[in-house]
Order: sequence, then structure tokens, then C-alpha cells
Amino acid sequence: MRSLLLEMKFKYKKLNQRPVLMESFTVAGKRAEFLRKIEEYRHNNWNIFYQDETWCGANHSLKRGWLEHVQKKNTDNYDYYRGHVQHYGGYQGGFVNPSGAGLRIIISHIGSKDGFLEDCMLCFIGKKGNQDYHQEKNKQHFEEWFRKVLRKIPTKSVIVVDQAPYHTMLDPEFRNPTLAWKKASIIEWVQKRKIPLPVGVEAHEMLTIRDLLNMTKPYRYPKC
Repeated sequence: MRSLLLEMKFKYKKLNQRPVLMESFTVAGKRAEFLRKIEEYRHNNWNIFYQDETWCGANHSLKRGWLEHVQKKNTDNYDYYRGHVQHYGGYQGGFVNPSGAGLRIIISHIGSKDGFLEDCMLCFIGKKGNQDYHQEKNKQHFEEWFRKVLRKIPTKSVIVVDQAPYHTMLDPEFRNPTLAWKKASIIEWVQKRKIPLPVGVEAHEMLTIRDLLNMTKPYRYPKC
């Protein structure tokens, strides 16, 4: 690879302080791992389902459209449509867009190569003015919907999801202690996992927080 790059007039040099758009090795490694797993599941004839969310804003409309030339005297239900349909210069047509972002509809669905999973679309109205639709959903929304999906999905299936916060939530029962935990909580976790005390130590309270955290390393719950 190095020889080919040199032949193509590339040089391996130290980067300057200006930002350069580059893919991190971690992201590249995760992608390679994902592709290997997907290939394995396909080879073994697993059903692969993909889940994602999107949104549709109240002001999502076409910039151009067909307008009808009308006069007030021959317009049916003019007073009703005046507040809902654009009307100017003797023409009417197209719905009135709200000012600003307006309300938005959050949509979540799951599907495979055979199409969307029947009766599994989640759709609800989000809050006004929120910049990121991911903030509209929470773990309660997603968990309730996901339980429904699990009852409908066929056996021998794999579900592919992204790493939105509500997708990667942990059951409190399986959280690993950190420096942010209080010492009493770490001791409770250690005792629950039945981790033996070091030689010469009679009680957990004799240890520091860092000592306790070092004890937990071989017993930590694996990351999914």
C-alpha cells in the first residue's frame, strides 16, 4: 500500500493545525465489524430488520404548485378556506405554512428486504421548536414500541439500530460503577456480585473508591 501511495505522489507528512476531515480508526473498525456480522447473518439465512426514525414538519411543502383563479363571488366555502388555503391576487391554492419550524410528526418504523413490519409504525406529534427530533423520543416511547415489535417479529431475526441515546439505554440492574458513584453504592454493587475481598482486608469500608473500582474490573458487565 505504501509503495502504491508513493507512486501516486502521496507523501506521509505531519498534519498542520488546520482541521482536516478524516475518518477515525474507531469508526472504520466498527464499520468493518458490522459488515462482517451482517455477512454472517445473511449467510446463515437470518431475517435482518432495520429500524430508524425520521420526521416531517408542518412547513414541509412544495415551493411551486397549481393555483386556481377564482373570484370571491363564485368561491365555495370561501370563509372556511380563507384561513387554511393561500389566497392572493385572485388565485388560491396550497396550504398556509406556519411561521417558524411549526409542529412536527416523529415517525419510527422497522422493515426488512420483504417490506415494513405490519402494524409497527410509531407516529406522534413532537414539540414545537425542538431542533433535534431525537430529543422528542425517550426510552419509555422506544421500549413500549420495541416490546410490540418483538411480539410480531419472526424467529431467527436480527434487528439493526443506531446508537441514539434511547436505543442504548442500560437496565439499572446491569450498570457498572464509575468514579461518579458514591462509595456505599460501589460497595453494594461489589457485594451483590460476590467479589472476594483482597487478602488482609476485613471490610469493604477499609478500601478507597479507586481500590473498589479496581476490584470490579474482572466482574464488570460486558458492553453490548
